Amino acid sequence: MKRLGLATLAALFLVACQDGSPPTTPDGSHPNLAVKDGAHMVGTGAGNRCEPGDPCEHVFFLPPLVPTPEEFNGEFNPYLRPTVVVTELPQLSSGSPDDSPTTCVVGDTAALFTGADISVGGDNYNVNFQTGQYALESGRGYRICVQVGLTDLGYRDIQPDDSGADIPRNPDQLPIYQFNNGSNIPIKVRIETGIFCQNDADCGEATLGADGGTFSTNTGYAGLSVPAGGLDDYTNLVVEGVACNYATVYVDGDSVDAVIRHLPIDLPQFPGCYEVYSPDGPVQFAENPGATVGVCYDEAAVSAALGDEQAELLQLHHKRSSDGIVEALTAEQAPFVNCTDFTTSAAEQDAPGWLGTFARAAQQFLLPWIDPPALEATHKGFGGGGMEEGSPVVWALPAQFERVDGTEDGYGIEGEARVPDPVVKVTDQEGNPVKNASVYFAEDPSGNGDVSYAGVTTISVPGLPGTRVLTNASGLAAVDWILGDNPNVLDAEGVGIGIAPNETGTYDPATRVPPRTSARGPFADHYNDEVGVVFLGKGILEFTATACEPAGSGLSADGVIGTGEYPNSRGFSASISGTSGAPSTLYWGHDCESLYIGVQVTSDKDVKINRLRVDFDNDDDDTADEFDDVAIMDVVGLESDGNGILTGILSLSDQFLTARCVSRKQSDCGEDDTSDGGSFELEGAFKQTTVEGQIIWVYELKKPLNSTDPHDIAVGFGTEPLQRSVGAFITLQLGSGAQGNTQVPGFRDYQSLVVIPE
Repeated sequence: MKRLGLATLAALFLVACQDGSPPTTPDGSHPNLAVKDGAHMVGTGAGNRCEPGDPCEHVFFLPPLVPTPEEFNGEFNPYLRPTVVVTELPQLSSGSPDDSPTTCVVGDTAALFTGADISVGGDNYNVNFQTGQYALESGRGYRICVQVGLTDLGYRDIQPDDSGADIPRNPDQLPIYQFNNGSNIPIKVRIETGIFCQNDADCGEATLGADGGTFSTNTGYAGLSVPAGGLDDYTNLVVEGVACNYATVYVDGDSVDAVIRHLPIDLPQFPGCYEVYSPDGPVQFAENPGATVGVCYDEAAVSAALGDEQAELLQLHHKRSSDGIVEALTAEQAPFVNCTDFTTSAAEQDAPGWLGTFARAAQQFLLPWIDPPALEATHKGFGGGGMEEGSPVVWALPAQFERVDGTEDGYGIEGEARVPDPVVKVTDQEGNPVKNASVYFAEDPSGNGDVSYAGVTTISVPGLPGTRVLTNASGLAAVDWILGDNPNVLDAEGVGIGIAPNETGTYDPATRVPPRTSARGPFADHYNDEVGVVFLGKGILEFTATACEPAGSGLSADGVIGTGEYPNSRGFSASISGTSGAPSTLYWGHDCESLYIGVQVTSDKDVKINRLRVDFDNDDDDTADEFDDVAIMDVVGLESDGNGILTGILSLSDQFLTARCVSRKQSDCGEDDTSDGGSFELEGAFKQTTVEGQIIWVYELKKPLNSTDPHDIAVGFGTEPLQRSVGAFITLQLGSGAQGNTQVPGFRDYQSLVVIPE
């Protein structure tokens, strides 16, 4: 315990009785009232004792209520918001005050002082108790109780008198302080750091409200900064150094004793270990921006184990009290922390054999850099921002990451976002997600495109380049990737984050030896057989995407062939019953998601039967195969819009070739996709117009370029290997009989439709 000696000022404030005897009450008895504070470790009444470890050990009443204490127990704390309440003591049958209560607050409230009623002057809190403004009863006992939040700190019993007698004012006349009723009493109280702390050697306490504030521990090695708006109401807060928890871990089958496991995650953790809490119950900070906790760490020990560069990658982690989720707090500067002469937390220094166990763990569990650079004496104060709840805090390195299933390869339209978003997940070895881990999405030098950070949480880490994305509570980090010309390659870099053992990626070992993937732990990819240690490098996961440029303008299956809508076309002659050939055109194009096929026929003869069938050679090898895709449009009726345009009432069929279709020459053959586990994915439109006596029929079909239906075509981008063309022939049935059938280029004679140009 730190003791601060003070010169005795007992000569002041003394107005003694002539005979020096204890004061008496009007009935001649001696009141046996108490004072309970850090200077009176043995009070006069039963229970009226300030025992070691009690909060009253760090509260001291000052003259005139008591003599000047000979010594104090700690540092004065000006960052609290105490309350002073004056309540009535019960009375004995004799009329004297009853000194038996041992609680701080006893009977009815006679006076209450809060907020602006209490000022800070020098090394104490001051209240100007103008007793004339309160209905105090002469001869009755009152108790002055000092509280901070829900915690009672200490009390002093007083007694007013208005008899006009010469009231003794000598504070040595314990245990009572008598005064002339109506006079002003300066209540002066010294409150030190330690009223809530279990570890007085490294602790800080403050009462902060909606205006926020900053405070540090008495060593300066840790502290807390709460922004304005971070708290809804006044809250008592404590930052306290604690002894780190240790556990036995196994690295490649070998046990390593005394590895710090202060938080329940399998990450390399380092002191200092601290607790941030409120003695009054759970504390919640506003989500945005949250509070910032600052903690020093032992740079010499950590750098010797990791190397200076790796030591800079440490992040403060904490476990949320509400749901147990472990978060990596965002890297922040903490100018309110003073790490001068810091070695490790004061609490940790008391842990038996800490330095030896840490060094042993460093040699076996972490990379011992052979030639560490020259170290500064201390580390600058770093903090972790975004803290939303009070919790245990420790330094740790992030864990491992991997691509989220389904996001490995992507596609998209050039100049638009990739589909799907690149997503990685950061977890510890046990699979628990790590929130607020930093992942840097960087355009690979061999690729194109641009990363957009809109809608994601990003930070800039001091001393590290680039903008980093923070993982959410599920451990996920994602960005929008705006694609450019092919190729498009994007790297997700985890500085100090290992690659999960089941993930394929690369890493930057900073000229160190190559890794293997059979080791246990979150940095399995950084384990080397020869050295037998874990190396904390930079994991890199690579994402690729194919950009597509639409072939067409305003493509739509609406029954209208617009100017410039289709970039590809081929003319042919269609047969119509009872007529010579009708001039016709086959069109095709795509919008990077769907293939559009259009057919336009011009004739001077109307027919009542209109049908379009498109047979696809899915793999474009000029050979029909079982399960090849078929799209059919039957016009079963017409509706007029009143302006000379007739819209077809359609029957659409999404089919595939069966084995029978392949072996026999049947043009009208196939089964619906849904009959074999597939799905219906076909859209179409038909319109008939008459222009200068000529009838114009327009058919348009729309199919996905690359659907999930195994019977459908798979063309375009985003698939490996990329297929950019598909074979097709069309069958038109215009009128009845064979004379109304047309096949282009011919039956099972496929034309290759180049959908995605090279």
